[in-house]
Amino acid sequence: MKLASIPGAVPAAGMFLLACGWRVLHGQGPIWLAEGAALIAFLAALAAVIRPRGLWLCLAAAALGVARVPPRSGLHLYPEGAGLDSPASDSGRREWLLGHRPAKLVGRLQQSWRHGQGSTVAILDHLQSPQGRPLDRSDRSLRVLSRQTQLLGPPGSWYQVAGRLYQDRFFLHMEKARLRPVMFHPDHPWRPPPFWQRWRHWIRQRFHQVLSHPEAGMAQALILGESGAIPEGRYQAYRRLGLLHLLAVSGLHFWLWDALLKRFLGRRGRILRWPLLILMVILAGARAPAVRAVAFLFGRDWFRHRGGRAPGFHLWALALWVELALLDPRSANLGWVLSYGATAAMLAVPRKTKGRTLTLRLSLAAFLATAPWLHAIQGSLEPWSILLSPVLALALPWRLSLSLVSLLPGGPWLAKPALSLLGTLEGEILAWLQELPGSPWPLTAWSSLWLAAGCWVALGCLCRSDKQDRDRFSQTEKGGLSFPDPQAWIRRRRRWMGWGLAGILLLLATPGRQGAGVLALPVGHGLAVLIGGENEVFAFDAGSSDLKPHYLMDRVFAPELRRRQWRWPKRIAFSHADSDHGNAFPALHSRKAMEVMKVHPGEEIWIQGLAPWKLRLLGCRAEALDHSNAGGQVLELFGKDGWRGIFLGDQFGFSLRDLRLRLGPGPVDLLLLPHHGRTTDGLPELLDHLQPRRAWVSCGIGDFPLPVLPLLQRRGIPTQATLLNPLWQAYSE
Repeated sequence: MKLASIPGAVPAAGMFLLACGWRVLHGQGPIWLAEGAALIAFLAALAAVIRPRGLWLCLAAAALGVARVPPRSGLHLYPEGAGLDSPASDSGRREWLLGHRPAKLVGRLQQSWRHGQGSTVAILDHLQSPQGRPLDRSDRSLRVLSRQTQLLGPPGSWYQVAGRLYQDRFFLHMEKARLRPVMFHPDHPWRPPPFWQRWRHWIRQRFHQVLSHPEAGMAQALILGESGAIPEGRYQAYRRLGLLHLLAVSGLHFWLWDALLKRFLGRRGRILRWPLLILMVILAGARAPAVRAVAFLFGRDWFRHRGGRAPGFHLWALALWVELALLDPRSANLGWVLSYGATAAMLAVPRKTKGRTLTLRLSLAAFLATAPWLHAIQGSLEPWSILLSPVLALALPWRLSLSLVSLLPGGPWLAKPALSLLGTLEGEILAWLQELPGSPWPLTAWSSLWLAAGCWVALGCLCRSDKQDRDRFSQTEKGGLSFPDPQAWIRRRRRWMGWGLAGILLLLATPGRQGAGVLALPVGHGLAVLIGGENEVFAFDAGSSDLKPHYLMDRVFAPELRRRQWRWPKRIAFSHADSDHGNAFPALHSRKAMEVMKVHPGEEIWIQGLAPWKLRLLGCRAEALDHSNAGGQVLELFGKDGWRGIFLGDQFGFSLRDLRLRLGPGPVDLLLLPHHGRTTDGLPELLDHLQPRRAWVSCGIGDFPLPVLPLLQRRGIPTQATLLNPLWQAYSE
């Protein structure tokens, strides 16, 4: 049966894509939702078999999308003495890890490569404790950063690794690690790795032997699909401009491989084209993007071989269902949704023009299809990707070709200088482009639903051609109906869609009142507090020693602002100058300028413009002038019906006793504890003076056990910590 003859096969693929996107945006849901969706999918599929209808198939696909996408699962971190319940273990047979602690593990080497000067990156799986106990999940992998410069053994070798273990909310890492080879593990005897793993290991080592570090990382990402090898600066530049899809192995790369092989092999060597394409899939690790691209190419060639030409959307649906059948459910992530969404939008663009105009239309269609999803996740848009994607994609064929040439004997003498020159030019261009406004464009106050409506209307205008309308009118006239002026109807439709798009953009751009409240972000060992008024947001500190600045901005700061539909902060005050309280400020300031509020020790100022809140910023006195933690600034917040909150930095000792004399007596409704809950010098006197009804502590897993907890428990003060979730206080409460 042809795919086109299955009723609703293409709409069902679209419904499955939308359902997966919804589940990705909302993250983990209740278990009954997944079970109920699976039951609905089964019943709808059964109804579609008994009585084939596209509606039943679309319903089954949508329910399957909700049920199939697995919930996000992070590492379970349960510090001792925190008053948190630890998960039940399997009779003590499983090992639960603590983040930000020295740890020693045993694991099997997956891959390794050089990372800059004097460091090595390795990926280990089959992780166990030195005593042989497995971890909480058998499929967990560990990314190790070591200062060892010697090359590691082949994949499949066993290593004992010791270092500082932590997790950045998504991945498990170990830094400052030492790797030592161990004998064959009794539970997992050593076996020679598969041939494709040996190939990948040899190619990885070859890149780092013959190319410079930045270009070796780029080649490793484009050929092997290992984006973690890309230099941090270049990765962040591509990310800010919305161009990461150019560095990921995807359909674009395999279209380029297909075109290059057709050109170089010619008609005589065309029999080698598919074996070489399959070889590239194996080298890329047989990941989901490579499988879906090859499925699309295979479907196209199959229909051409049978003497027909399959519509693009049928091939698109075929690739989706093939990937759904072959790959793990975890492949249906945000990247999967963006890839299929952008491809569908580009297929819908009519090919009435060619050359640069068509390229820009395709890039615009991909932007409109992916913008609502990205905005819902990160609260920003990357409009420069529309123009830059076609331009920087011109370098991809050269990079791919030269990367393969560097693997050949004698190839590095040509590939190394050429790739270095290409990398230098690319670095200069990216450095200049990052200075442009709107790279990215923070729009946290916009509604993602209205933005999606505007993008859909704009996409409809872009994908609808006059030829399609004329063909529709001619078919209608054959059916017995006629229109006096079809061209006038087309102009009227364009006018309606234009006015509708303008109205949606007006709604998006019109500032409205936002919900007032206080938000403490989960930044680990650090502090970041947002105070939202009706028309402005004020920030108190923006730093973390556990999260990198760009990660803190893009994965924590901007998404929380978008979730509350708050505007980007215009002003910020720092409790003191340590990096764990302000290292993200340069990144935040580069995205949108922020005014820094300061007050001298012993003085105070009132901050205006944050109605309905009233803010007072106090400068702390320090007993030792050279100690930055002891001084700094304190924020006092006044709300509805006498509500009062006090937010401290890293003050201790003399500074806290001085604050007790300057602050009015309690009770206060909220107190943010100083120094991440690790300060007790001077705190008992302040607690007795303020008598807080509730306490917050901004801390990481490495701060536990908290020394302040006994003081709070004796006074009966409930305490909340920003371990994994933000803390919220609404103005009306």
